[in-house]
Amino acid sequence: MKNQFILDCKSNIYKCWHGIGNNDYRIGTFYPEYEINKEKQDAWANRSVKTIEKCKDCKYRYICGTGCPAAKHMSEEKMNVYEPSCVPFDEVIRTIILEKMKHL
Repeated sequence: MKNQFILDCKSNIYKCWHGIGNNDYRIGTFYPEYEINKEKQDAWANRSVKTIEKCKDCKYRYICGTGCPAAKHMSEEKMNVYEPSCVPFDEVIRTIILEKMKHL
């Protein structure tokens, strides 16, 4: 999502496919005038395991990559691009390993 821009039929610009239609995800408009909310655009551009405190020391940071902010929004929490969207990778990995071991 760092280099993607999604344009909708209502002239809105988003950084995330899951955010289309949600003003929390909109970073600007392209018609009748091109306008970008620099603060929102920068927040998306700076979203990284290196910039989010909780991610810096997480052992799953390079698998997860900060998670998807839409995951929180879809569970009825307000989207916050400055926060990680953690996935329980310890459980996911354990489940995958146990499932693979059944087939050995």
